[in-house]
Amino acid sequence: AWLPGLDRKESFEAVATPHYELPKKTPVSGWRSGRVRQQISDASTPLDLRMKALMALQNVPTRQSSGILREVLADSSDDLRLLAYGMLDAREQQLTQRIEQALQRHESAGGDSEARYLAARELAELYWELVYQELVQGDMRVFALGQVRRYCNEALAVRVKDTGLWVISGRMRLLTGDYNGATGAFATAIRQGFPRVR
Repeated sequence: AWLPGLDRKESFEAVATPHYELPKKTPVSGWRSGRVRQQISDASTPLDLRMKALMALQNVPTRQSSGILREVLADSSDDLRLLAYGMLDAREQQLTQRIEQALQRHESAGGDSEARYLAARELAELYWELVYQELVQGDMRVFALGQVRRYCNEALAVRVKDTGLWVISGRMRLLTGDYNGATGAFATAIRQGFPRVR
């Protein structure tokens, strides 16, 4: 009973409460995201209202809307399915085009270590966005996570103090089940000055 009292090591650290500001404009044109999901999934709602609710998702960040759009892909209405697919595909294509441009810069960098670092860093971030925004699933998600690992390692070999890449590396490792590697990546980022609260 007395043994725990002898150990004065604190296992946890207090951090300041983050300050949040609500956006001045509602991003879904007056629709709340829960209401949008309810409106779209309710088959008894007229199709035009369901379409309007789906269109409202165009102004919502992909991370928040991709789950709803994927649910709509199984809807009985062809119009809703096609619109949801088009919205998801357009968002994925934007990132894919940026990845292709970054790959060209990476290949043309040659022996210029700074140019290769910048291109590798951008590629790690872009592949991570594919995963983070839930635009890829299954084998494509596994492939994207592998690319995040590859380009993180390449960029960190050039600039080891890139705290943002250490965080991306840690988050990628969490998703792949490498919990020890994730702990090490996060600890390295914090040691090098990345805010603990983030």
